[in-house]
Amino acid sequence: MTLPALINKTNNAENVVALKKTYETLSQAFYRISADNSGIVNALSSVITDEDLANIFIPKLTVIKNCGTASAKDTGCFTDTTYKYLNGSDWSNLADSTALGSILTADNIAYAFNITNTNCTSDYSSPAETISSPLYNSCGWVMVDINGPNKGPSVVGRDTFEFWITKKGIYPRGSYPNSGSYDCTTSGFGFGCAGKIILEGAINY
Repeated sequence: MTLPALINKTNNAENVVALKKTYETLSQAFYRISADNSGIVNALSSVITDEDLANIFIPKLTVIKNCGTASAKDTGCFTDTTYKYLNGSDWSNLADSTALGSILTADNIAYAFNITNTNCTSDYSSPAETISSPLYNSCGWVMVDINGPNKGPSVVGRDTFEFWITKKGIYPRGSYPNSGSYDCTTSGFGFGCAGKIILEGAINY
């Protein structure tokens, strides 16, 4: 195995571990919030902004920086760069966003929270989920950069992943095989890779 291939394999293995840890951390935070508030839906009933959503999770996470909805590049939560889709095209500069509740935790993971429905009555996926699906009642989502603000590659599906915040729990995007949520190919955007990686325990693309 060549040195670049070995480095890539090592980085992939580290990212799998970090992603699984992040999923566990978010899930534990969700259930602690639920226990404190008789269910997260009650806690979200007063949420209006993305920063409000972040503030619900902050007490349950080891937060070292709360960037709020200010430019995250000024406070150090996200890398000041244009993040890429898995296919290599430009996506977004999360550091410049003033519409996401951004935080950085002690394990150097950056989180950007977005509220989509305060009553958790929306169906975020496409095509629509059945009413029995955990994804049927979506409250919002959180994007995580598992490398934090100072390390690349800043690519969706490589070190940047999305989780749904729903009425029933936290779910990695790509957990359910429909066309809107399960995209994880090198020719696509990569938003469904979190579920694929956690299911397979590896980055196989």
